[in-house]
Amino acid sequence: MNQNLEPLLENKMNWIELNHFDKIEEVFQQSFVQPILLFKHSTRCSASNMILSRLERNWRPEEIDKALCYYFNIVRFLIR
Repeated sequence: MNQNLEPLLENKMNWIELNHFDKIEEVFQQSFVQPILLFKHSTRCSASNMILSRLERNWRPEEIDKALCYYFNIVRFLIR
């Protein structure tokens, strides 16, 4: 995991890394049963970092377990 992303991802939300596009169908199917948050993140993009930080700070504790929170690190995927 990228060191810049680790502190934010471990802050409050239980992020699940989505590391392959083929998993998106599985996530889509889960969305019929439980709310899903899918965050496309770029560690090289200041806007993405800012939005992730704001999302983490504003996520209410009572909402943490209501949704499955997935993130897709686009930079890591493209480097493979």
